[in-house]
Amino acid sequence: MSFIDNQGIVGWAFLIVGVLLLAMAVVGLYDCTGEDNVAGNAVVYIGVLLAAILYTLFGNRVRTESISGKVDVLGSYVNIVGVTIVVEAVFAVVGGLILGEDAASLIGGGIILVVIGLIVMWAGKSVMDGRKTFGDKVLWAILVVAFSVVLVAQILYMDFGDAVSIVDGVLHIVIYVFMIAYLLDGEVRGAMGI
Repeated sequence: MSFIDNQGIVGWAFLIVGVLLLAMAVVGLYDCTGEDNVAGNAVVYIGVLLAAILYTLFGNRVRTESISGKVDVLGSYVNIVGVTIVVEAVFAVVGGLILGEDAASLIGGGIILVVIGLIVMWAGKSVMDGRKTFGDKVLWAILVVAFSVVLVAQILYMDFGDAVSIVDGVLHIVIYVFMIAYLLDGEVRGAMGI
């Protein structure tokens, strides 16, 4: 079995990133208790915590292979990224409003993020829908470019400040390498009509 065919590797990477996100969300939630406006900050961190829980559950499902196959892992990953964008955006807007931040810019930014999240979720579902349309070919190209850009950015701008940042950075590199390899694999290319 080749490195890329071993789904357990990327499953563990997803799961560990999820656990790191959970830990950071819990620390953020705890830290905000000492701030002036606990309620607004707590709402923001509850959104981060919910997103981290969803991501961790996804990672565990990939690790245990209840989500399996390159097409489903790729599509599910893209989908969960969209879901977490939406969850965090909604809670950030509500928390920001409680904090008394500018409503127009908060709501405007929140709407943009929700729309982006919904588009990303649609892209994830489109990867897995079994149809082979021209849109799938365009989506495939967009995903190859997007994952390549984030991989290069992760390598160039990796934070070496502490052990957690290094581990998180390396795990994201592993995830992006797997997603690019999946996109270039015949199974995914065939499913997307490439």
